[in-house]
Amino acid sequence: MLTHHPTRRLKYAQKGQSLVEYALALVLVSLVSIIVLGLIGSATSRNVGVVTGTLGGKKNASGSPGAGTKNTIYITANTVICHIVTTGSIGTYVYATFETSTDIALSDIAYSLGNTIVNAVASNTGGTNPYTATALKSATADALLCPKSIVITGKNGLAIMPVVSIVAGP
Repeated sequence: MLTHHPTRRLKYAQKGQSLVEYALALVLVSLVSIIVLGLIGSATSRNVGVVTGTLGGKKNASGSPGAGTKNTIYITANTVICHIVTTGSIGTYVYATFETSTDIALSDIAYSLGNTIVNAVASNTGGTNPYTATALKSATADALLCPKSIVITGKNGLAIMPVVSIVAGP
């Protein structure tokens, strides 16, 4: 005589459900990982740029961004200067001239000067593309505070250029 066993049926149903639960857990972990990596990606890129600049490395576009280029930042050669101001607005400033492709807005640009990060809009970035950047590194006028390089980041663009000269004076 055949009898009906409700526990057997439950076991088979649970196996199917656990597979769906594993799939949902895998999808959830994947989504969280993608979001987290996206959020920390630009910070990691900036930090790698700072280390590269400190070691004397450069990364720059091959020339001024032309029409149709994307995610490009170009720092004009020999324009990254550390200025030590001893009168008036005393401090250690970094100046640079750079250009960006049209898909990178000025509000997306940030400068990294060693351990200091400056938003382009908050600093005295003047004019139109090409931009002239003025970033305050420190309110203290000291040549020892000059960074080794400047890292300019924006969206997917990154440029690294060493400081070429230190100028002291008003």
